[in-house]
Amino acid sequence: MKTVFLSHVGEEAPLALALKQWAESSFAGQCQIFVSASAKDLPPGTKWFEQIDSALADAITMLVLCSPLSVKQPWINFEAGCAWIKKIPVIPICHSGQEVGELPQPLATFQAITTRDPNFSTRLLEALAKHLGFPQTPRIDHISMMRDLSEAERSILVEKIARKTVVKVDNVVGELTTLGVSGTDDLTVTDFRCRITERTDRSWKFFWKISVTNQSAVRTGFMTQVDFQDGDGFSLNNHLGIHPRRLEPGENSDHSDHTTIAITNANRIARVSAVASTYSRENPSR
Repeated sequence: MKTVFLSHVGEEAPLALALKQWAESSFAGQCQIFVSASAKDLPPGTKWFEQIDSALADAITMLVLCSPLSVKQPWINFEAGCAWIKKIPVIPICHSGQEVGELPQPLATFQAITTRDPNFSTRLLEALAKHLGFPQTPRIDHISMMRDLSEAERSILVEKIARKTVVKVDNVVGELTTLGVSGTDDLTVTDFRCRITERTDRSWKFFWKISVTNQSAVRTGFMTQVDFQDGDGFSLNNHLGIHPRRLEPGENSDHSDHTTIAITNANRIARVSAVASTYSRENPSR
């Protein structure tokens, strides 16, 4: 089986594993993508350096995940240098803000592609098919592949933010959270908690949990609204959630959600309120 070596740093394992899954399934088992983060490729107890050395020796092509973080790591450049010495194709894959034109040497020597390209999945599979000697590029669901890769890339960005620039607070400052109730006696917000989970120079992410109790005698469909206000009570942002599951009489239900608010409004937020309101009523189950 033909081997492709995928070089990456540990923080970017989600994207590496997503690429491995899609490439291997697309070529129907005709190639294997070696990823050190994969338990299949590097199971517990393995002498990892020997396994990596063996995969490098067997590789026909190398993929390199390139981000502003990874290109500064010596291990990435070492593995790319090994491929260069072997004279095998090297394909840098730029992601998470890394521009192709800003790749450092020796990575800048190779023809790179970027996940920002709408045709990224097509270009990647075409390149792999050519370098691996396959007669044609597989026909796959490129929309699903790009969605999965995008989700993996977002998870990497969130993790990097959490490590470097995020301020996490369990108890928010001042009167950021307040208890809100609906305008009728049918529904009550019995508990509402909101906190900042991420804060960057561009935006803040707010996470909240709402507990709603149906105090009526009928099954009730409900929606919740979370309103972010400044110190004078003016709304800066609001989030409406329509919940498909109806509450039985007396039933309580917890719901969690989050939203990201631009810094221009986020740093003006003084309090948050939550209300629950009815959108449908029907007799309870017998």
